[in-house]
Amino acid sequence: DDGIRFLSFEGNLASGVNFVSDILSNSDITDSLIDSVSLTTSNPFTFLEDSYQVYPALSHSPSTFAQQTSRQWAYDQTNLTEAKQISQDSSFANVKDSVTVAVIDTGVDLDHPALQDNLAKRNGEILSYDFANDDDQADDDQGHGTHCAGIIAAKKIGDDGMIGIAEALAPDKVQILPVKVLGSDGSGSTTAINKGIRWAMTQGADVISMSLGGGIEFSDLLESSGAENPIIRDAIDAGIIVVVAAGNENCPLGGNCSQSSLFVFTQKIEEYSVLPCSYNGSICVGATDPDATIASYSNYPSSTDQKGVNPAITAADHKRTSPDITAPGSAIYSTYVDGSYRFLDGTSMATPFVAGLAAIYKLKISESMQQDGLNAQQVFRNLLQSSELAVSEEDSQTRSFVGQVDTAYFMENLRAYAGGAPAGSPPALESVAQPEQGGNSEAAPNLISLLCGG
Repeated sequence: DDGIRFLSFEGNLASGVNFVSDILSNSDITDSLIDSVSLTTSNPFTFLEDSYQVYPALSHSPSTFAQQTSRQWAYDQTNLTEAKQISQDSSFANVKDSVTVAVIDTGVDLDHPALQDNLAKRNGEILSYDFANDDDQADDDQGHGTHCAGIIAAKKIGDDGMIGIAEALAPDKVQILPVKVLGSDGSGSTTAINKGIRWAMTQGADVISMSLGGGIEFSDLLESSGAENPIIRDAIDAGIIVVVAAGNENCPLGGNCSQSSLFVFTQKIEEYSVLPCSYNGSICVGATDPDATIASYSNYPSSTDQKGVNPAITAADHKRTSPDITAPGSAIYSTYVDGSYRFLDGTSMATPFVAGLAAIYKLKISESMQQDGLNAQQVFRNLLQSSELAVSEEDSQTRSFVGQVDTAYFMENLRAYAGGAPAGSPPALESVAQPEQGGNSEAAPNLISLLCGG
């Protein structure tokens, strides 16, 4: 109990009222609410937000690379073997015994053999919460959250298994805190996300990974709550690293986006924003393919003015026009429900890759080691962008403006930041070879993520 309460309103808005936040700007209404729920302060509402629908950040189409690449091609492309040598070198000590990553998603398969040992526990019991059904068993009934959790911290079990990036770099040191905010149909609300973030903070999360999002017109975001979300800001100020997905509409962030639905209805948004990616402070991740290009579904920059958003920016009217970084997101092999494994595509898969690196950052860098008064979010983002390799150029200059993080080069930069040997020159990002096919190559579910949840 951290003293924070969430007050939700449900129902139809009156004619001429566009947002619930418009209602709560009326002092007579807020005074009445203060009296009716016995609030002791005259200004109790620190954050007013209209709740928007969100979905997993899965690609619209089945995986096209699953038949052509190895199960974990991203590790070959981003030099995991070298990264492991750096991470596990005795001279590069850990500053913590363990790190906890909150996966805020559809839950996690709590019985999956590859995940059981790395789930957060208290008094021997798995620690989790389900905000979709309001209980303490965040079991996954959809599959998406389990897949994301595996990318971070799965243990290699058997020939058909895989290993999470944080588990590979720091065995047995990274735990998953399952937080379910999306239902069995894959949908949820920004209200549930806010509650999930707050709960994860109270449970000691070091990193928050959110592979979900919903599209919105930037002007509507400004009229509602603005780009500064105090729930996310509180998490960042508490030293938590927050990593989110850029979304899969193949749209320029902050730019014009048009999409046709299954019913041939075209929806146009002039300044496309994705929540929570477009909230200030968050590290927003786009996706790449094995051929070292930006994935065809991934949202991308609308301009080349800036890469991402500096986490220090707090202006409510600041518009995001770019992801902060990209990571492997197509044909990613990971854990799935019922103890299984599956290939999936999406910025959803790129996000936990970066969250896994964030866990290693928290394992290696203490607050006292952070320089120039920067917090963990700022330092980690700087290290990510220092470890960025250029992707293959495309016809659109903006699509290839933000590069892909390289795991080994990230570890070099991290070691240097901790006072170790200086990082060398960045390697070139290479297209992965086409190895022999292996493992379960089921396509991703054909889950349609709407531009704007109603």
